[in-house]
Amino acid sequence: MQSGKKYKIGYVPGVYDLFHIGHLNLIHRAKEQSEYLMAGVLTDELVEHFKGQRPYIPYAEREAIVAAVREVDEVVKVDFSNTVKMDAWKQYHYDAYFSGSDHEHDWDEEKKELQAVGSDIVFLPYTKSTSSSMLKEQIRKGAEKKRLYLFGAGRIGQRVLKELNSDNQHCKWEIAGFLDNSQEKHLTRILGVPVYRPEDLKTLEKEDEFFIRITMKNIGEAAGQLRTLGLGGNIQGD
Repeated sequence: MQSGKKYKIGYVPGVYDLFHIGHLNLIHRAKEQSEYLMAGVLTDELVEHFKGQRPYIPYAEREAIVAAVREVDEVVKVDFSNTVKMDAWKQYHYDAYFSGSDHEHDWDEEKKELQAVGSDIVFLPYTKSTSSSMLKEQIRKGAEKKRLYLFGAGRIGQRVLKELNSDNQHCKWEIAGFLDNSQEKHLTRILGVPVYRPEDLKTLEKEDEFFIRITMKNIGEAAGQLRTLGLGGNIQGD
Protein backbone atom coordinates (compact mmCIF):
# COMPACT_ATOMS: atom_id res chain seq x y z
CA MET A 1 0.00 0.00 0.00
CA GLN A 2 1.56 3.28 -1.09
CA SER A 3 -0.49 6.08 0.42
CA GLY A 4 2.29 8.54 1.15
CA LYS A 5 1.32 8.55 4.81
CA LYS A 6 4.05 8.53 7.44
CA TYR A 7 2.83 5.55 9.49
CA LYS A 8 1.35 2.22 8.49
CA ILE A 9 -0.54 1.54 11.75
CA GLY A 10 -1.62 4.35 14.03
CA TYR A 11 -3.10 3.90 17.50
CA VAL A 12 -5.18 6.59 19.20
CA PRO A 13 -6.61 5.51 22.58
CA GLY A 14 -8.93 7.53 24.77
CA VAL A 15 -12.01 7.57 26.97
CA TYR A 16 -14.10 9.37 24.31
CA ASP A 17 -16.75 10.27 26.87
CA LEU A 18 -19.32 12.88 25.77
CA PHE A 19 -17.81 12.71 22.25
CA HIS A 20 -17.02 16.22 21.01
CA ILE A 21 -15.08 18.18 18.39
CA GLY A 22 -11.78 17.72 20.25
CA HIS A 23 -12.10 13.94 19.90
CA LEU A 24 -12.99 14.28 16.23
CA ASN A 25 -10.01 16.55 15.57
CA LEU A 26 -7.65 14.10 17.30
CA ILE A 27 -8.88 11.15 15.24
CA HIS A 28 -8.83 13.15 12.00
CA ARG A 29 -5.25 14.33 12.55
CA ALA A 30 -4.11 10.82 13.49
CA LYS A 31 -5.66 9.38 10.34
CA GLU A 32 -3.92 12.01 8.20
CA GLN A 33 -0.64 10.32 9.17
CA SER A 34 -1.78 6.67 9.28
CA GLU A 35 -2.70 4.16 6.59
CA TYR A 36 -4.63 2.11 9.16
CA LEU A 37 -5.97 3.75 12.31
CA MET A 38 -6.89 1.83 15.45
CA ALA A 39 -8.87 3.69 18.11
CA GLY A 40 -8.65 2.31 21.63
CA VAL A 41 -11.63 2.92 23.93
CA LEU A 42 -11.08 2.60 27.68
CA THR A 43 -13.44 0.32 29.60
CA ASP A 44 -15.70 1.73 32.31
CA GLU A 45 -13.68 -0.10 34.99
CA LEU A 46 -10.39 1.35 33.77
CA VAL A 47 -11.80 4.89 33.69
CA GLU A 48 -13.10 4.47 37.23
CA HIS A 49 -9.68 3.19 38.33
CA PHE A 50 -7.86 6.24 36.95
CA LYS A 51 -10.44 9.00 37.52
CA GLY A 52 -12.40 7.78 40.52
CA GLN A 53 -15.72 7.68 38.69
CA ARG A 54 -17.26 5.96 35.71
CA PRO A 55 -17.76 7.83 32.44
CA TYR A 56 -21.12 9.42 31.67
CA ILE A 57 -21.51 7.21 28.59
CA PRO A 58 -21.07 3.42 29.07
CA TYR A 59 -18.34 1.54 27.19
CA ALA A 60 -20.60 -0.17 24.62
CA GLU A 61 -22.05 3.18 23.50
CA ARG A 62 -18.68 4.95 23.43
CA GLU A 63 -17.28 2.09 21.36
CA ALA A 64 -20.18 2.35 18.88
CA ILE A 65 -19.77 6.12 18.57
CA VAL A 66 -16.04 5.89 17.84
CA ALA A 67 -16.58 3.01 15.40
CA ALA A 68 -18.99 5.21 13.43
CA VAL A 69 -16.27 7.81 12.75
CA ARG A 70 -15.21 7.48 9.12
CA GLU A 71 -11.47 7.75 9.78
CA VAL A 72 -11.44 4.87 12.29
CA ASP A 73 -10.51 1.53 10.70
CA GLU A 74 -10.79 -0.55 13.88
CA VAL A 75 -11.89 -0.06 17.49
CA VAL A 76 -10.11 -2.02 20.23
CA LYS A 77 -10.82 -2.32 23.94
CA VAL A 78 -8.38 -0.77 26.40
CA ASP A 79 -8.44 -2.54 29.77
CA PHE A 80 -5.97 -3.43 32.53
CA SER A 81 -4.13 -5.83 30.22
CA ASN A 82 -3.09 -3.24 27.64
CA THR A 83 -3.35 0.20 29.21
CA VAL A 84 0.47 0.40 29.43
CA LYS A 85 1.77 1.65 26.09
CA MET A 86 4.31 -1.14 25.61
CA ASP A 87 1.68 -3.78 26.43
CA ALA A 88 -0.56 -2.27 23.77
CA TRP A 89 2.34 -2.24 21.30
CA LYS A 90 2.95 -5.97 21.92
CA GLN A 91 -0.68 -6.62 20.98
CA TYR A 92 -1.08 -4.29 18.01
CA HIS A 93 2.47 -3.46 16.80
CA TYR A 94 1.47 0.09 16.00
CA ASP A 95 3.97 2.45 14.41
CA ALA A 96 2.67 5.55 16.15
CA TYR A 97 0.81 6.18 19.40
CA PHE A 98 -1.20 9.40 19.01
CA SER A 99 -2.15 11.68 21.88
CA GLY A 100 -3.15 15.28 22.48
CA SER A 101 -0.36 17.80 23.03
CA ASP A 102 -1.57 18.36 26.62
CA HIS A 103 0.47 15.22 27.50
CA GLU A 104 3.59 16.25 25.60
CA HIS A 105 5.87 16.45 28.64
CA ASP A 106 4.43 13.50 30.57
CA TRP A 107 5.72 10.40 28.80
CA ASP A 108 9.45 10.74 28.15
CA GLU A 109 10.30 7.22 29.36
CA GLU A 110 7.46 5.59 27.43
CA LYS A 111 8.56 7.47 24.31
CA LYS A 112 12.10 6.07 24.64
CA GLU A 113 10.77 2.52 25.11
CA LEU A 114 8.61 2.74 22.00
CA GLN A 115 11.36 4.30 19.91
CA ALA A 116 13.58 1.35 20.88
CA VAL A 117 11.17 -1.02 19.09
CA GLY A 118 10.67 1.24 16.07
CA SER A 119 7.48 2.95 17.23
CA ASP A 120 6.90 6.45 18.56
CA ILE A 121 4.54 8.75 20.45
CA VAL A 122 3.15 11.56 18.33
CA PHE A 123 1.57 14.56 20.04
CA LEU A 124 -1.18 16.29 18.10
CA PRO A 125 -2.59 19.80 18.67
CA TYR A 126 -5.01 19.84 21.60
CA THR A 127 -8.40 21.47 20.97
CA LYS A 128 -8.46 23.96 23.85
CA SER A 129 -11.97 25.27 23.22
CA THR A 130 -13.70 21.99 24.17
CA SER A 131 -12.94 19.04 26.41
CA SER A 132 -14.92 16.37 28.22
CA SER A 133 -13.86 17.94 31.53
CA MET A 134 -15.31 21.29 30.46
CA LEU A 135 -18.57 19.67 29.36
CA LYS A 136 -18.87 17.71 32.61
CA GLU A 137 -18.26 20.87 34.64
CA GLN A 138 -21.03 22.65 32.71
CA ILE A 139 -23.37 19.72 33.32
CA ARG A 140 -22.48 19.70 37.02
CA LYS A 141 -23.09 23.43 37.40
CA GLY A 142 -26.36 23.16 35.50
CA ALA A 143 -27.54 20.33 37.74
CA GLU A 144 -26.78 22.41 40.83
CA LYS A 145 -28.93 25.32 39.66
CA LYS A 146 -32.58 25.49 40.68
CA ARG A 147 -35.29 26.32 38.15
CA LEU A 148 -36.92 29.67 38.91
CA TYR A 149 -40.00 31.37 37.47
CA LEU A 150 -40.60 35.10 37.95
CA PHE A 151 -44.30 35.81 38.59
CA GLY A 152 -44.79 39.19 36.98
CA ALA A 153 -43.30 40.02 33.59
CA GLY A 154 -43.57 43.78 34.01
CA ARG A 155 -41.00 46.37 35.05
CA ILE A 156 -40.14 44.71 38.38
CA GLY A 157 -39.80 41.26 36.86
CA GLN A 158 -37.59 42.52 34.06
CA ARG A 159 -35.36 44.35 36.56
CA VAL A 160 -35.00 41.20 38.68
CA LEU A 161 -34.19 39.16 35.57
CA LYS A 162 -31.43 41.58 34.58
CA GLU A 163 -29.98 41.48 38.09
CA LEU A 164 -29.93 37.68 38.09
CA ASN A 165 -28.40 37.54 34.62
CA SER A 166 -25.69 40.04 35.54
CA ASP A 167 -24.60 37.69 38.32
CA ASN A 168 -25.12 34.57 36.21
CA GLN A 169 -21.71 33.02 36.95
CA HIS A 170 -22.44 32.89 40.67
CA CYS A 171 -26.23 32.65 40.44
CA LYS A 172 -27.83 29.50 41.85
CA TRP A 173 -30.94 29.98 39.71
CA GLU A 174 -31.77 28.88 36.18
CA ILE A 175 -34.43 31.30 34.93
CA ALA A 176 -37.03 29.02 33.36
CA GLY A 177 -39.59 31.68 32.46
CA PHE A 178 -41.91 34.48 33.46
CA LEU A 179 -45.41 33.90 34.80
CA ASP A 180 -48.04 36.50 33.98
CA ASN A 181 -51.83 36.75 33.94
CA SER A 182 -51.84 38.92 30.81
CA GLN A 183 -53.25 37.02 27.84
CA GLU A 184 -51.31 39.31 25.49
CA LYS A 185 -47.99 38.24 27.00
CA HIS A 186 -48.83 34.52 27.08
CA LEU A 187 -46.32 32.45 25.05
CA THR A 188 -44.32 35.53 24.03
CA ARG A 189 -40.71 36.15 25.04
CA ILE A 190 -39.51 39.07 27.12
CA LEU A 191 -35.75 39.68 27.27
CA GLY A 192 -35.37 36.25 25.67
CA VAL A 193 -37.37 34.48 28.40
CA PRO A 194 -40.70 32.72 27.65
CA VAL A 195 -43.90 33.89 29.36
CA TYR A 196 -46.45 31.40 30.71
CA ARG A 197 -49.66 31.57 32.71
CA PRO A 198 -49.29 30.43 36.33
CA GLU A 199 -51.63 27.50 35.72
CA ASP A 200 -49.33 26.26 32.92
CA LEU A 201 -46.85 25.07 35.56
CA LYS A 202 -49.15 22.21 36.51
CA THR A 203 -48.26 20.55 33.20
CA LEU A 204 -44.81 22.09 32.55
CA GLU A 205 -43.09 21.11 35.78
CA LYS A 206 -42.91 18.43 38.44
CA GLU A 207 -44.14 19.56 41.84
CA ASP A 208 -40.87 19.85 43.76
CA GLU A 209 -38.43 20.78 41.01
CA PHE A 210 -38.97 24.54 40.63
CA PHE A 211 -39.45 27.76 42.56
CA ILE A 212 -41.46 30.93 41.98
CA ARG A 213 -40.37 34.45 42.91
CA ILE A 214 -43.13 37.05 42.97
CA THR A 215 -42.02 40.13 41.03
CA MET A 216 -45.07 42.39 41.18
CA LYS A 217 -46.33 45.04 43.61
CA ASN A 218 -49.33 43.11 44.96
CA ILE A 219 -47.41 40.24 46.53
CA GLY A 220 -50.30 39.10 48.72
CA GLU A 221 -52.72 38.75 45.83
CA ALA A 222 -50.14 36.90 43.73
CA ALA A 223 -49.31 34.53 46.60
CA GLY A 224 -53.02 33.84 47.10
CA GLN A 225 -53.42 32.96 43.42
CA LEU A 226 -50.47 30.56 43.58
CA ARG A 227 -51.84 28.89 46.71
CA THR A 228 -55.22 28.45 45.01
CA LEU A 229 -53.42 26.70 42.15
CA GLY A 230 -51.61 24.43 44.60
CA LEU A 231 -48.30 26.21 44.01
CA GLY A 232 -47.91 27.90 47.38
CA GLY A 233 -45.13 25.54 48.40
CA ASN A 234 -43.04 26.66 45.43
CA ILE A 235 -42.92 30.34 46.39
CA GLN A 236 -39.34 31.49 46.96
CA GLY A 237 -38.94 34.27 49.49
CA ASP A 238 -35.73 35.99 48.39
